[in-house]
Amino acid sequence: MLPEHWRRVEELFHEAWALPVSARAAFLASASPDDEVLREEVESLLADSDVDDEFLDGAAGQLSGAITEALVPPSLTGRSLGPYRIQDLLGVGGMSEVYRARDTRLDRDVAIKILPPEFTANIDRRARFEREARVLAALNHPNICGIYGLEEEEDVRFLVLELVEGRTLAELLSEDGRTNGLSTDEALRLARQIAVALEIAHERGIVHRDLKPANIGVTPEGVVKVLDFGLAKAFVGDGTAKDLTLVPVDPAAGGAVMGTAAYMSPEQARGLPVDKRTDIWAFGCVVFEVLTGVVAFGGETFSDSVARILEREPDWSLLPVGTPASVRRMLQRCLIKDPRQRMRDIGDARLDLDASEERAPASLATSPAVAPSVDSKWGPWVALAALAAGVLLWESARPSAPTATPLADARFTRLTDWSGNESGAEISPDGRLVAFESDRAGQYDLWVTELGTGKFVNLTQDLPPLAAPGSILRSFGFSGDNKEIWFSGPGDPSSPKLLIPVGGGKPRPFLGQNVASPTWSPAGDRLVYFVNGDGDPVYVAGPDGSNPQRLFVDQDGTHNHNPVWSSDGEWIYFARGLDPTEQMDIWRLLASGSAPERVTTQSAAVNFLAPLDPRTVLYLARSADRSGPWLWAADVERGTSTRVAVGLDAFTSLSASRDGRKVVATVTNPSASLWSVPLNEGRTEESDARPFALPTARALAPRYVGDSLLYLSTSQSGDGLWRFRNQEASLVFKDDEGGLFEPPAASPDGRHIAVVVRRQGVRRLMLMDADGKNGRILPDVEVQGSIGQSAADWSPDSLTLVVGGADQRGPGLFSIPVAGGPALRLFTGVAVNPLWSPKGDQIIYAGPFSVGQVTLSALKPDGGQLDFPPLKVRPGGYRFTPDGASLIYQPFIPSMDFWRLDLATQVRRQVAQLDNRGTLKTFDIAPDGSQIVFDRSRENADVVVIQPK
Repeated sequence: MLPEHWRRVEELFHEAWALPVSARAAFLASASPDDEVLREEVESLLADSDVDDEFLDGAAGQLSGAITEALVPPSLTGRSLGPYRIQDLLGVGGMSEVYRARDTRLDRDVAIKILPPEFTANIDRRARFEREARVLAALNHPNICGIYGLEEEEDVRFLVLELVEGRTLAELLSEDGRTNGLSTDEALRLARQIAVALEIAHERGIVHRDLKPANIGVTPEGVVKVLDFGLAKAFVGDGTAKDLTLVPVDPAAGGAVMGTAAYMSPEQARGLPVDKRTDIWAFGCVVFEVLTGVVAFGGETFSDSVARILEREPDWSLLPVGTPASVRRMLQRCLIKDPRQRMRDIGDARLDLDASEERAPASLATSPAVAPSVDSKWGPWVALAALAAGVLLWESARPSAPTATPLADARFTRLTDWSGNESGAEISPDGRLVAFESDRAGQYDLWVTELGTGKFVNLTQDLPPLAAPGSILRSFGFSGDNKEIWFSGPGDPSSPKLLIPVGGGKPRPFLGQNVASPTWSPAGDRLVYFVNGDGDPVYVAGPDGSNPQRLFVDQDGTHNHNPVWSSDGEWIYFARGLDPTEQMDIWRLLASGSAPERVTTQSAAVNFLAPLDPRTVLYLARSADRSGPWLWAADVERGTSTRVAVGLDAFTSLSASRDGRKVVATVTNPSASLWSVPLNEGRTEESDARPFALPTARALAPRYVGDSLLYLSTSQSGDGLWRFRNQEASLVFKDDEGGLFEPPAASPDGRHIAVVVRRQGVRRLMLMDADGKNGRILPDVEVQGSIGQSAADWSPDSLTLVVGGADQRGPGLFSIPVAGGPALRLFTGVAVNPLWSPKGDQIIYAGPFSVGQVTLSALKPDGGQLDFPPLKVRPGGYRFTPDGASLIYQPFIPSMDFWRLDLATQVRRQVAQLDNRGTLKTFDIAPDGSQIVFDRSRENADVVVIQPK
């Protein structure tokens, strides 16, 4: 195709676009009376310029206001087309208009795509419209915009489509302030969904032919919706694409080139027959753009883009450093100009993306050190002694050659051996002092010691008891000059931060509400922290917290926790992910400002980062089977992550000195038991609490069913499901593929139990008989929600389960019939840890986790929304009373209090106030409503000092 021809196409396109829609056909007929090919190519570009076309927007932006107004058709707002009441105009394209409308028959919002009357008589335009309807009808998939019908009313031809809320990928890439692509993790997550959508289309024999960011919708929940199959083709027997009405041929013989220039395949730009490999090319262009923020073959003009496609390669150096090798190879295979050499199946691209997201194997060690069975808190120190003798195991988090152990020949020294619990140990920047929380004096206080002296000082003995240290956020730490310790005051996790001298004294205010995890730079001249809230924004400020500058803010629902400085002060590392108890990784960004880069790929409970040197970061994380947390090391230069396994020891905190020569950690030997407290009209205290006598030494997650109490316990390794009845305990179910973590859900009739199991790293519901037999995995839904809390609940008639999770369409709340059948989506969006009222009239559920709390909402069993009093509670920390009249709840993590909400009057009152003698995670109400039964876990941790060689 001659460049002069393309320049003429571009010129006519701009001239036609500057005219009212109704005048374009006549203009093109007069402008090119003898060149049908030219006219058809311009018409194809205009037809391709449906809603949100970035090339179209660029052209329209050059027009005067008067001309732009002329392009907007008369509004149909307020009119009705059959049962569809038009509400507002969503967008105008070259050959169609798209409106939001209300389907009055089914009471839902839809999108109405209208072919204007002036084009209805055009056979080609009608054919394209009908072709799009037939294609969409053949493609029923969550990642493809659905169609509800093709209709005609009052001479108006229109498609009734699924209304996709959210933004297009083009809008995400062009949002204000963005100078590069999406984060690598987000880009690959979206890319996989796009690949799945194309795979479905290709399996149905359909090629899209116009894939581009403007034709890819992204819902607020992050679900991809591939849009606009108006140019789609069906495959013919030779594998090429055949129009459902016309067969495209070479333009010189009267054919037409279709598609948007920057995303056309070379064969498409030449007007040659195309097959599914043209979608694979466009897919490669899209993925390159979301990773880099740069159009792979962008040009200032239409013909420039075509020339780049035919003659040049993308700038591969623009790909982010953290792009997996498998993804780089995939992109190169997608963007080979010769279709005979190009990747032939989009399924191969999807497999490459899956490979890039594979989790670390649980263990690669062949001869793990096993700690002797010691029935005391001294068990962990047997393993530590072995470590000191040089027994150190490494577990690779991703395939790579082993690197030198940063803790090889390290010396381990026990700092505390007190009864009770020592948690959250922090070392001062100069490596001289260690601070930790301990319940040695009865409840939790902040203690400090100077290494080598053997002397310990209780800094907060004259203050109200501190909250028990959590496993998610750091609750104290040293100032940059080693002279003070910041800590969270008594109360909930959002409490302002205080500073107290290391030698003791009166605390003074430091940072305000919701500010979390401040850490000073190696030079002590800057401070980094995050604000616990929507998007967890990360700030850098002066050493006293003055002049804060926001460095980064995430999308709502994503967490950025416990930022720390690299040892050279160049980078800030932090734990980032969707679920602090399950899906986190180490990320980093430049202290001067940059897009975040992913360092690890474990998607586990990653936390407590401790940089040793510019290359090595120690951290804590659970394995793929959720055992641990263990001690790991990340090599940020090689992009590898390695487990440092110390026998069977688990860790609860980690901190390193500024020079990386000393590390402190807490090593745990946890225990768990059940307790009860009366539930009456008054307020009970710790003195009213009683141990719940059980024959098993360990007990968690109580759930009543009839005359039985179900709970989790272990006799060897990994918790199983136990039943306590008639003063006897028996094992009901033991999962051969790992331990249980969530409380069981027993049907009210006592016939069935549902538990959460893990299969290939994904949480699934398993339904079994009451005796633990005949277990089967329930399909469709990946369970989501707070780890260790109720994930599912039963309808009062025992026929249906409700669960918070995700399917191919994204997160939501689902009901699952026990007798069989697909899961029914009740709600779209984050909706976890549901609870079905004993009255059967409502289901309450939790939204996103933030600042130790979730907000509760309610809906009808059929999915209709209900009003619910504004209530923030601890994730999973809520249960109905047996009569369904009240809700017993805990206000926040790590609350030790119980409150009652009367659902009729909305009156709230405290019913129990307990001491922090261990972590309270789950509870249930006795069938007669007389008492609360809850679990108490104690880490029984001690502080150890590690000195690398």
